[in-house]
Amino acid sequence: MGAASAGSHHVNTLLADAEYHFGNRASGAFGWFDTSGTVDPLLFTQAAVSGSASGDPRGSGYIANFSYWPWQNMQLSAQYTGYTRFNGGSTNYDAAGRNASGNNTVYLVARFIF
Repeated sequence: MGAASAGSHHVNTLLADAEYHFGNRASGAFGWFDTSGTVDPLLFTQAAVSGSASGDPRGSGYIANFSYWPWQNMQLSAQYTGYTRFNGGSTNYDAAGRNASGNNTVYLVARFIF
């Protein structure tokens, strides 16, 4: 990130999710997110992977999560985040050929609670 072309900016994020518990051992959740903001090609510069070809901070996608509790103080989770838009675009968002879906991630988590 560099200097800004305007003195005032905003970035807003909207999140919505729902979760369902299957008894007391498992749960599934699905969520959606949408980020919008002020376009500024000096602040959101063009760069491979993390940059924005258009200076646009918009992003959107979904999150799916499954959690399992084999016993009371241990949680095992798998979470998938899928991007439909990243840094203003769904395809070639960084002008280096990277698509928003190239940022999709999988997290595997084991939590031990004492």
